[in-house]
Amino acid sequence: MDLSGQALLPAAAVPRIGELVMVTTGSRSLAWPSAQIEAALRSAAGGQRVLALFHGAARGADALVDQAARRIAWSVRPVPAAWSVFGPAAGPIRNRQMLEAAAALAQRHGAELVVLAFPGGGGTASCLREAQRLKRSSMLPVRIEHAGSRSQGVGRMQRRLA
Repeated sequence: MDLSGQALLPAAAVPRIGELVMVTTGSRSLAWPSAQIEAALRSAAGGQRVLALFHGAARGADALVDQAARRIAWSVRPVPAAWSVFGPAAGPIRNRQMLEAAAALAQRHGAELVVLAFPGGGGTASCLREAQRLKRSSMLPVRIEHAGSRSQGVGRMQRRLA
């Protein structure tokens, strides 16, 4: 407890200024220019040091994010879905595992977890639902951001999540 009688959080639960772990999600058909992807990544990072960027290892948004993050020398951790093992449940299972792995890394380093959603459909919405669940159930600081505009599909995702 501090002098005011407030309980103190353990050091690992308090984010260090300037460090984060990022998870990205988005459509397999996303075809943004690389400069736009890079700008979205940098904007979400807000000048903080990115310890690692996790993505779902699919075509579209994941492949574009992978290329952009490597170009700016971020550590990239692809997390492919095990479609042959889990069938249609593989995407949601991968999303949960990806978020849990990113949260564990953020917790170990006392960093913030940032989830950046590019325009997408059902898989992106699934990842965002898992991110919201993690945000509600964890002491870890979780920030969820959306790249793009409502006209590019993000509005539909947000309405489905409400």
